[in-house]
Amino acid sequence: GVFIDFDRNGTFDAGERVMTRTINGGSIVPSTESDTFSVPATAKIGLTGMRVVLSNANVDSCGNGMSQGEVEDYLVDMRYEPCSGPVSAGTLGSTSTMLCSGYDYITNNTGYDSTKSETVKSWMVSGDNIVWSPIA
Repeated sequence: GVFIDFDRNGTFDAGERVMTRTINGGSIVPSTESDTFSVPATAKIGLTGMRVVLSNANVDSCGNGMSQGEVEDYLVDMRYEPCSGPVSAGTLGSTSTMLCSGYDYITNNTGYDSTKSETVKSWMVSGDNIVWSPIA
């Protein structure tokens, strides 16, 4: 079986099993297995564990109940789906509209699309709302 720690709590729960397959372990012909599964909407983004359990018995994610087989651990990088077009940039707000050199102010961005991977945020400034320059 194959398990992915979707909630990143450090355990491979029964509900995190993404593949169960019976293979012919006695075959001399190497085989490759594949499967399709859905990632839950509640899955945490970032690196997490994936465990592959090869066994001669029906076992849990720890390999309990196995008399022959192996357990292998891997890391997988959970990401949002890649961006395939324009995304919402959101609205930038500031604690002050009077900005002076040497003074601190706070900005916040609300309403931007935070559920796409591989997007690049570029901060720009304009004095006339026509000509824009990147902020270093």
